[in-house]
Amino acid sequence: MAMFTRTPIGRIPTRTTHMGTIRRRRPGSGYASALARANAANERRYQDILAGYQTRESAVMGLLDQMGTTQAANIQSAARQSERQSAAELTARGLAGTTIMPSMRAGIRARAARSMADLGVRTAVQRASLLSALRGDMLQFMERRTDAGPSTGAWANALQALGYGLGRRGI
Repeated sequence: MAMFTRTPIGRIPTRTTHMGTIRRRRPGSGYASALARANAANERRYQDILAGYQTRESAVMGLLDQMGTTQAANIQSAARQSERQSAAELTARGLAGTTIMPSMRAGIRARAARSMADLGVRTAVQRASLLSALRGDMLQFMERRTDAGPSTGAWANALQALGYGLGRRGI
């Protein structure tokens, strides 16, 4: 049950506490606490969204790392297979003990090293591109953040306009 206390400017809501005493509520105190709760909830949601962006970035970078590791393993496997195949061909032709085999191995290893270097460059370019896009999304979200809640001045103006409108109607 709402209780009111008379004052020179009108009635002010009061409430009874669990001990039975009556305490006067300050006008506007409900607004301030509601605004503080709303701002805290907004900040929690904002931090959750930022954490989601960071989780997405970590997942994408992890996937890129896995792809790079797989491609590196494929390059090394292909180089080993090429070495074995070349050795088998040279042995079948009776050229295993010549200087051709070490030269072929050196050529295969040089091609594999170039492929690994190219992979490193491609991975770095992909990483930079993805990070730019992902962080750009997060920064755009951060730019769109507007935390300006209603000011007490704006509320006062709105209430004044409402009172003026009601007064003109004779209410």
